[in-house]
Parts: sequence; C-alpha cells; structure tokens
Amino acid sequence: MSKKDRVSAQKRKLLDQAGAARGKKKLNSFFDIQAPVQHVKVVDTVGTASQIANNQSRPIAAEELDNTEVIGEDVDIYSRPQNEIEFESNVDHNSVNSHTQDVEWISTEEFTWTIRGESRKKDRCFNGKWLTTWPWLQYHRGKQTAFCSICSSNQKEGGHDPKATFIYKDETSDGFSSWNKGPERFNMHQLSDYHRQCKTNELLKEKEKIPQLLSDEECRNNKLRQEGLEAHFGTLKTLLRQGLAIRRQEDKESNAYQFNKDKSQHIPGLKLLMKENRFLSHSLLAEQQEMLVLEARRALNMELQCAKYYVIIVDKATDISKSEHMSLSVRHCTEYEVKEDFIGIYECREGVTTDALFEYIRDILIRCQLDVIRLVGMTFDGAMAMKSLARKIKSEMNESAIFIHCLAHCQELIFKDATKHCPALEDAQTLCEDLYVVVGISPKRVALFAKIQDEIDSDDVLRLQNLSRTRWTTRGAAGNVITLKHAELLATLKIISEDKNTDSKCKAKAKGLLMKLETAKHMFNMFLMRDLAHIL
Repeated sequence: MSKKDRVSAQKRKLLDQAGAARGKKKLNSFFDIQAPVQHVKVVDTVGTASQIANNQSRPIAAEELDNTEVIGEDVDIYSRPQNEIEFESNVDHNSVNSHTQDVEWISTEEFTWTIRGESRKKDRCFNGKWLTTWPWLQYHRGKQTAFCSICSSNQKEGGHDPKATFIYKDETSDGFSSWNKGPERFNMHQLSDYHRQCKTNELLKEKEKIPQLLSDEECRNNKLRQEGLEAHFGTLKTLLRQGLAIRRQEDKESNAYQFNKDKSQHIPGLKLLMKENRFLSHSLLAEQQEMLVLEARRALNMELQCAKYYVIIVDKATDISKSEHMSLSVRHCTEYEVKEDFIGIYECREGVTTDALFEYIRDILIRCQLDVIRLVGMTFDGAMAMKSLARKIKSEMNESAIFIHCLAHCQELIFKDATKHCPALEDAQTLCEDLYVVVGISPKRVALFAKIQDEIDSDDVLRLQNLSRTRWTTRGAAGNVITLKHAELLATLKIISEDKNTDSKCKAKAKGLLMKLETAKHMFNMFLMRDLAHIL
C-alpha cells in the first residue's frame, strides 16, 4: 500500500471515530456527566501533516483511538469513565430525544456549555452573556437560533420588519444564527424603528398598571408623611412643655428644625417631610401650636370631668407691660393621687374688681364644662378683693365651697408681722437689700466678687440674692450667702470703697456696709434671720 493510500485510510478511520465520539458526548452532557478533556496532538508514522474534517477540532474517545498516530492538527480527547460506558448501553435514545425536544426557549440561568456547543456554526457559538446584555433576546434550542421576544409578541398585522430575522411567527421562522456578527446585528435591531414601535406597543399594553404603581407609591409616601408629621408633633409637644421657643430669626437655627433634624436620622418619614418642606411654614407652625394646646386642654378637661370633686386656685399677676392677668389652676384627686393642673392665664380686660374676677372664673368653668356643684374649695391670697370674691362664690355658686387662705401668703404675712415686732430681723433685711444694691446689681462688681471667691480657693462661687416681696424662702438663701462668704464680701467692699473710678455715693455706701459687716451685732441679726427663714 502506498503512502497516499495509508493516509486516506487513517483519515476515514479517524473521521468515523470522531463522529461516534461526538454522539456519545451529547448523551453524556444530557445526563450531566462531564468527562475530563485533554488537548493532544495526533502524529502519524509517516511524518506528514493531515487535514482532518475541514480543519475542525473534534472530541475523540481515547480508548477508541487505539495506537493510531497521524501528523495533523490538534484534537480534543476525553477519557470516559467505566461507569459511563456501562450506562451508555442501557440508555433509551428515543426517550432522551423526546426529553430534549421539550425544552425550546433557553433563559440565562438554563444556558450551559453543552447548549453553547450545540449552537456552533462556522467556528462560532452563541454567547450566553448576550441574553443578559440584550434582555429582549431569546435563544431557541431546537432551531439553534435567536429571536426578539418583544418583536415576536407585539408584531402588527400587515406590518413587518424589513429584515424579519428576529421575529418568531411559527416553526418555519429561521431566526438569527450569524454568531460572528451577533453584537453588531443585535444593536442594529435594537435601534430599528420596528423594534421601537413594538416596544411602545408593549408599554401601551401595560398603561393600566402605571396608575396603579403610581398610586401604590403615593400611598407609601403618604404613610411616611403621616409618620413624619406625628414625629414633628412630638417635637412641638416637647418644646411647648419645656417652655422653649419654637422659632428663631432663621428657620434652620430654630429649636423645632434642630430637634427634627436629629430625629430624622432614625425616622424616614420625618426626613421626607423636611425634604419636601411641608407643614413647616410659620403660619402652619402657629396653627399646629394652637391645635396642640387645645388638644391638651381637652384631654385635661376630660380628666377633670371624671373627678368627683375639685378645688380652684386663683391668683393675680402683672406682666412686664403692666397688664393685669389672672391665673387659674385646678386641684383634684384620682385614685388616691392628688393632682394640680394649670388651666391657663386669663387677661383681666374688665379690671380686677370682685365682680370682674367672679365673671372671669365663671367663664373659665363654663368653657371647661366643670360643674360648680362639684366645687368643694377655693384658694386665694389675703387681698381684700380676693376675700370678697370668696364670699361671692359661696353665695352664687356653691355654699359648701370652703375658702382656704394661701399658705405661702400666710407665711409671708407671718414673716412681715415678725419683722415689725423684731428690730433685729428688720435690720438684717435692710442689710441684705443694701448689699445686693451695691454688689449684686452691677456686672462689674458681680465679676469682682466672683474673682475674689476664686482667689480664696472657694469650692462654690455664690451670688448675692435679692429679697422677694412674696417669697419668704429667698430671705434664708440671701442670708446664707452673706454668712458663708463673709470674708469675700469684706474684701470686695474694701476694693469698691478704694476704687477711684467709683462715684462718691457708692463709695460711702460701701464703707458703711463694710463697717456693719465687721460688727458682731449686725452679723448676729443676719444669722437670726437666716435660721428663722429656714424654719418657716
């Protein structure tokens, strides 16, 4: 046999073996049996190159290759396990073919290397990543071609794509299989007018879902806004309860804005509310404040209406504008717990006479829906108008109501009467007031007094206190500062009396006070007033 005949015979044998191996490899792939693949070069005995099956690399079973050696191109060889060879003889090829035909359209998750190998055409294969890059792309396993899902499902009657390669109508449709031009043709099809029109038709089919989606989104935002508004009301309640200002000159520096800013880090609804800047204008803040106050009053009224008995506490006061106001509080008992609630301040536009005060109180009780039959007591100070008011309430509202003189006012009257009959107490009070005028009013002298306390290594830096006309407890506190800081006061008065920048009148007062503080009699009176005030 000649050299040429030997090469031809080996070619035919090698082609037969490659075809058998290809069929077996498909069967193994279906049952998820992947054999290891080796890349070898086949060499023949004559040392000449051979062209095999149109220069294509083919998988060949190693046990079927025998010892044939042919010089040629590289071939893929896989070694099949023994259990695979035994299982192959028992496989029903008809059932395998029927099962593989059930799966037509392949998704991204289902695309495997086996399917990629089946799509090989002209040394090119379908790339599974294309299904992710172009979501409208679909791969048909039976035809081993690709189609456009949007154009196939939204094709118009009478209209067609000039290049209807990507449209799947029936089993006769060819599809796209030129994998070497895949990305280029996919982009061209995606930008084509026909594809855009089909995409528009698909969106129009879903137009009924769009309002529903918008409605759901709006519902979620409304729930967040409600959550944020409740948190904002909580901020206003805190500020109102603590008596802090809600607004400032700049909105972003206001207490309400800063409180909400801190809380919005944990409350998404409040963050959305501040981002949209809703319900935060000046007029709305004033309205919200009024609503919260009214709501608190209503809740308090409901609690008072449940009480069996109650007592009113009334007092008069003058604000900085010299306008008279009347404050009213209600004291009641619930479940053996005594509560005292402040109702509010009533402006005395009609004056502070007995009749006017009576009308103010009756108007407040009517507004709060408090029955006068359950009124068992009233507490006022000892002024003449208030005593007349107590008699009028007993005669016109409830005869069983008991008048109780304010205990704090009683203590004040006791201290005043004791002062009138005891010159020592009067002298001590006068000394406290004079020291406060000389040392406790001027900021410069207050700083001097504090500096001297620091130089003496004092633990607590104290300030002189004024004697309140209606608070007897301040007398004890004022006397306590003078007795504890006696040495510091002497040093301060000495510096003030020797200061050249101080006027002569103030120097004279400082010298006189310095002499009194150095006298045992005046200091004894100060200790007496302090101890008596603490007892009361």
